[in-house]
Amino acid sequence: MIMVHDQAPEEANIKPVRFVKKLKSQRGASFIEVLVALIILVIGLLGLLSMQANGLNSSQRAIFAAEANFLASDMTDRILSYGIAGADQGEFRGMSTRNAFAVQPGGVTALEMQVLVQHAADWTNIIGNASLPSADAEVNWNDLTNVYTVTIRWDEERTGPAGRVCNRNRDATTNNLDNLTCLNFQVTP
Repeated sequence: MIMVHDQAPEEANIKPVRFVKKLKSQRGASFIEVLVALIILVIGLLGLLSMQANGLNSSQRAIFAAEANFLASDMTDRILSYGIAGADQGEFRGMSTRNAFAVQPGGVTALEMQVLVQHAADWTNIIGNASLPSADAEVNWNDLTNVYTVTIRWDEERTGPAGRVCNRNRDATTNNLDNLTCLNFQVTP
């Protein structure tokens, strides 16, 4: 109790002061505050979903690249093992998953021809069973350098191949987007 000079407590008539004021608007979170918090939460969740989708896409691309590397290495091994036997004059040229393989005429024996046709059939079967979307493969031979080029193509975007070109440029004549991803190996037997 507070005392004023020369007055008794009963005479001072002093009441304690209360600074607590009840405000009805401060009883909880307002609708606007809840709405802002929900918007921030939704933006964060959308960002998280976007990162998850990008991560899955990157993982799938890595799987495709690894499988294409395996397929090209398989044909490279076939070429090199055949070259060890002494036949390394481009006998694998023209091998493709799009066309039936025809052994080029030349110094190929009947047994060598049978081995080449079996390699072509096996490799075409392996490419056909691969998980690469719209997979295509071919083997080319350069007579000047005596080098094979093994090419694996696939539609990484899964939009349907527009052609057989290995770049992402728009073709001016057809206005198609060449959307194939390619892996090239060069092999010297």
